[in-house]
Amino acid sequence: MAGSERRMKLFGSWFLLGMLALTSNAYAHGHWIDLDRFNPEIGKAVNLFVRSGHYFPKSGQKLSEKVMQGVTARRPDGQTLAVEIAAGEKEWLGTFTPQEGGVYVIAFSLKRPRAPAPNYEGKAILVAGPGSDSADRYALGSGLELIPEKSVSELKPGDELPVWLTLDGVKVEGEVKIVPANGKSTTARTGAEKPAVVKLRDEGRYLLTASVKGRGCSLVFHIAEAEEKSK
Repeated sequence: MAGSERRMKLFGSWFLLGMLALTSNAYAHGHWIDLDRFNPEIGKAVNLFVRSGHYFPKSGQKLSEKVMQGVTARRPDGQTLAVEIAAGEKEWLGTFTPQEGGVYVIAFSLKRPRAPAPNYEGKAILVAGPGSDSADRYALGSGLELIPEKSVSELKPGDELPVWLTLDGVKVEGEVKIVPANGKSTTARTGAEKPAVVKLRDEGRYLLTASVKGRGCSLVFHIAEAEEKSK
């Protein structure tokens, strides 16, 4: 009996360590839109991917067509275009080509059948052309969204990025989960008077997620290496 209890305790210890290892890395259950390039040249096509799963940036499953409301691109001039997408094995796929310099917000939404409003909204920040980034262009102004306060293309590892959570343009309180593709996940609080502060420890993609009263959102952006910025 004593030997059996020891084995059970040992198994429990290893199981707990395994779960801690999973949650300490880029582990997050959520939905997001990813790009193969975040700072393309004007006129160069960008591949986009709407993904879902636990291990950002890898997609674990394709979102159901019943909830997928499509993908849009908000251009630098404020006009919003629909982006055609197709179903892949574990993700939705599309292509977008920026025709002018500036900030493009590539977004998607999910809505349950017969629901009055989306239950999940995600976006990625694309900046076409050098010197054309502006944090003032990140907000869509509707729905639940995460909004960086600084121009992400100008940041580097070691910097900090304040991020607000808003619902229909109004700042709200919530917990922001921060999942770097190359590091460990953390959390930060945001409110009506104080933004969440994201510590950018590594270069690469970052996924931020948050939820308010059952409604979720995500944001993906890219932090370049210092060598990339100097080119």
